[in-house]
Amino acid sequence: MKLSIILCTKNRYDLLKGAIQTCISQSFKDWELIVVEGDSQDDTHNMLVTMYCKGVIEHLPHNGNIVDARNLGLQYAKGEYVVFLDDDDTMMDSRFEIQTKLLDENPNVDVLGCSTTIDAKYGIGDTFVERSHKDIKNLVENNAPLDFICFPKSCMFRKSALDKIFSDGEMCKQEFADGCELNAALWRMYFKGAKFMNTVKTMFVYNYKIYKLSQSNTKIPIFYNDNFVE
Repeated sequence: MKLSIILCTKNRYDLLKGAIQTCISQSFKDWELIVVEGDSQDDTHNMLVTMYCKGVIEHLPHNGNIVDARNLGLQYAKGEYVVFLDDDDTMMDSRFEIQTKLLDENPNVDVLGCSTTIDAKYGIGDTFVERSHKDIKNLVENNAPLDFICFPKSCMFRKSALDKIFSDGEMCKQEFADGCELNAALWRMYFKGAKFMNTVKTMFVYNYKIYKLSQSNTKIPIFYNDNFVE
């Protein structure tokens, strides 16, 4: 198995259908989709049970929080590489093919990010790339918005690096009140010596948290690409 996709969801049936379809539509087919479901009260559960029985997904019912749900999915992941997806996210059809190929060609890279487009329906149709992880320390010291330090759901992770760095099996921890557990995991990876690389190609659509910022008077920071591999 080359790639494990970990998708957490609860009570978002209509959105989840699109998130699953964006995986099925990928040109790269050597993947498993692990859907960790909260205690859904809509049609989500029945749909996932049906897809599990048909062998489309691995279905893991879970009653904890999003942090524990991501860790649970990671425990079941059998792929050489791992991506995290939310039920309101979408991707370009070539994402998995391009990112797996780049990781295959760069065995010293632990985390590969890609350029991300903000959902235009929120009035912010710009394209940007994750801020370089070598700037994390400076950003934290200057109180940069946590959501905009990096976009970890656009990343593909090397599973062996995750297993080595997070030997306790807990990649995600609830370290911030606003739920930036994947951002925090990237910080810990960086400070523990993980190697990062970004690609300028846009392959991920980021939908949810940017909406809250767009409704405020906060100025959206400028992002840039900076390949960073040591």
